[in-house]
Amino acid sequence: MAYRAGVPMEDMEMIQFHPTTLPSTGVLISEGVRGEGGILYNDNEERLMFEYGYANNAGELASRDVVSRSELTEINEGRGIEDEYVHLDMRHLGEERILDRLENILHLAEDFEGVDGLDEPMPVKPGQHYAMGGVETDENGETCIEGLYAAGETACVSLHGANRLGGNALPELLVFGARAGYHAAGKDMKTAEIETGPSAKSEAGDVHPPVEPGAIDAGGEDVAADGAAVEPKAVIENAVERERNRVDTLLESDGINHAEVRADVQETMTDNVNVFRKEDGLMQALRDIRQARVDYEEVAVADPSRTYNTDLIHTIETRNILDVAEAITLGALAREEFRGAHWRAEHQERKDDEWIKHTMLAWNDGTPELYYKPVILEGDEQTYEPKERSY
Repeated sequence: MAYRAGVPMEDMEMIQFHPTTLPSTGVLISEGVRGEGGILYNDNEERLMFEYGYANNAGELASRDVVSRSELTEINEGRGIEDEYVHLDMRHLGEERILDRLENILHLAEDFEGVDGLDEPMPVKPGQHYAMGGVETDENGETCIEGLYAAGETACVSLHGANRLGGNALPELLVFGARAGYHAAGKDMKTAEIETGPSAKSEAGDVHPPVEPGAIDAGGEDVAADGAAVEPKAVIENAVERERNRVDTLLESDGINHAEVRADVQETMTDNVNVFRKEDGLMQALRDIRQARVDYEEVAVADPSRTYNTDLIHTIETRNILDVAEAITLGALAREEFRGAHWRAEHQERKDDEWIKHTMLAWNDGTPELYYKPVILEGDEQTYEPKERSY
């Protein structure tokens, strides 16, 4: 919503995949299991993190992106269980310790997979978990649109860089959520130093998608015609009236269900913009998203209710999914390197000389514009130099 209102999105390609989710539902199995000593096994009952040299020192405690890629490599090379998942085993921890520290994990495994974690290993595979990127904000949580704020996972104040550390989401939410609240309430705070909006642009983006991205009818949502000035009250009234008409159309028309469109987007993102990313797959995802945009033009809501209509809510959300999926894919196609959670088959090294910069995407009346802005490495106390990771 902020993107379509004119706020750039930042680093959208940086998506974190959690290595242990339940295959049937994607429900998260806490990192605490591996933290307590849980072990990952492949179909040959080999301790895969060590057996194949993925992380000879850290093993199961390597970073999330490393463990996720390790698991999928096992699956892709035929050592996965049922060609879909690996096993997470905590039986050796003993019943007393499991019940004391991980009892909720037992319930999740039993409820969703029918597995008793005390007696058998749990099936797990990587699942989409966290967006390091998001709505561009300054250190006070404000966007380039005065009065519009974002915090937490919605925002990108760039606390996490390209790969969030476990546990850092909550401090981000509390610290920058509080700052945003204070600033919005008028508290006297230091003027923001992080520049936002088009003025922060340092370099134009260069990406060549196979189809035209963005809205089907680009430029059709302008509040003011011909660039004419509009009073704030009129902007709100126009926006409300436009949305009211849109809701009426969705409720009163015949058409396809949004779930069909959403399923198509989910499928192509899973197949092509997952842990492993290849250029031809990213291109295919953009084609599929474009087709989904075309199909979305024909959606309608079968439930005519105007009270807590979840079908209507999900139909509106599906439009947002189209924009977010496209932004992630465009960023992933543009960033030709391997950095943090972003892995490209054709580019297997981190390219600091070219890519220490933020990927920005602006909506521009329905036509996405890719550009870059500098990464701030100089802190008050020290300069933060990127270092090579090794396990």
